[in-house]
Amino acid sequence: IGGVVTMQTKEASDYLSAGKDFGAMIGGRYESNNMHAAKAAIYGDFDYVDFLIYGKKAKHKKVKLADGGSHYKNKNYDDLSSLANDEKITTNFAKFGTRFGDDHKLVFSAFKYDEKIKGMWQNLWQFSENDDDLFVRGKLTQKDYVLDYSYKPLNPWLNLAIKTYTSKAKYARGYYRKGNRVDYTNKDDRYGFGFKNTSNFTTAALD
Repeated sequence: IGGVVTMQTKEASDYLSAGKDFGAMIGGRYESNNMHAAKAAIYGDFDYVDFLIYGKKAKHKKVKLADGGSHYKNKNYDDLSSLANDEKITTNFAKFGTRFGDDHKLVFSAFKYDEKIKGMWQNLWQFSENDDDLFVRGKLTQKDYVLDYSYKPLNPWLNLAIKTYTSKAKYARGYYRKGNRVDYTNKDDRYGFGFKNTSNFTTAALD
């Protein structure tokens, strides 16, 4: 069994109710294990233009471990039931599309992720900022930009899609070790181009 899976980000039409051309959304989330988040979006789909603007903020604090916690020990703690943790996450996404003629569409989207992190290097062995060492402060960021062009005429042999994108991610973090600060950064920069055409046709019947 084989096949191809195509995935794409949502657009205004995925959120709008039937017969509507503009809408908004607001939401929140709370979890008992020290996490809460809020999100909002506005979106619209008019004659030749559609758009989606989305934003979310989330916070994670000290995490309680399941099943009574970790049974690993260090010199200060006989048992760990929770982990030192402080995460602040901001997510932003925007997507704009324009239709020209009856068969052409151009879409531009931008994504930005920003996370500030405070926590232990090895959570199961250390408990708090005042523990031995390796209390890590870090920042994780990602920025993606995508440009899509599609051409869908009334021709079963033609369903053209062209895409170009750039993605840049970085994780920078550091800690103190015996009075010395250690910093390092991981980076992942990607660029790409894609071309696809989908044809629909009927094969001969098989008995």
